[in-house]
Amino acid sequence: SAPLVVTLGTGATRNKISLLTADDYKPFTDRSLPGGGMYTEIVQKTMEAAAPEAGFAIHWVNDWSSHHEPLLSNALLDLGFPWFQPDCEADPATYRCQNLVFSDPVFEVLTLMFVSTSNPIAFTEDADLMGKTLCRPAGYSTFIFDHEGRNWLQDGKITLEMPQSIDDCFEGLVEGNYDAVVLNEFTGREKINALGLDGQVEVAGGLPIASDGLHIIAHKSHPEAVELMALVNAGLQEIKDNGAYQRVIDEHMTRIWASF
Repeated sequence: SAPLVVTLGTGATRNKISLLTADDYKPFTDRSLPGGGMYTEIVQKTMEAAAPEAGFAIHWVNDWSSHHEPLLSNALLDLGFPWFQPDCEADPATYRCQNLVFSDPVFEVLTLMFVSTSNPIAFTEDADLMGKTLCRPAGYSTFIFDHEGRNWLQDGKITLEMPQSIDDCFEGLVEGNYDAVVLNEFTGREKINALGLDGQVEVAGGLPIASDGLHIIAHKSHPEAVELMALVNAGLQEIKDNGAYQRVIDEHMTRIWASF
């Protein structure tokens, strides 16, 4: 394939590209997993294909809520992953649409509700969730509750609790403090398994809450945000074309489904 030509600063001044992620987002990012997780491994291969002149490094900071501000907004690090992108045409005012530049989607994922088997609420229409208390960990996106004109949060139709960790959400669910935990299907199932909650927690019946792509991001305040994104997208396209992307997905998915 043709070499990737993206100019980033001048060779002399350009530092290594720093990428930012965190643990406890299985199966996507966690250092206990092979390759640091499925998403981390795709990012690694993407950057190897993009081959920035000064190289790159992946950094782990285990506080998701610090990633956008201040770490990326002050260009302390260059790129972050993995993040959902809101529908910026419908909701241009959301923080992410105002402040972030997104790569092409790296992986599509369903966001589901996880409920207690003793209180198995389903989601077939908005009315099913009115007055319910949902849990989602701190630093995770909340736009899914308002997009497409839902306005569940905006209009106070639901209560959203955002404790520090996924474990807190599931503990609160089992104790009856929350009606549901909202997470992507893989992280949710993985956590039910890890916490030994099989039989106590299940996927809610009905519809997924959302289906979204997970992206690599840069902050718009970064002086090279656009160039960095061009580099990432070119690398991602290359590994999709040469089969490396699919090999990573297949290896991880085989292991993930075997564990449920």
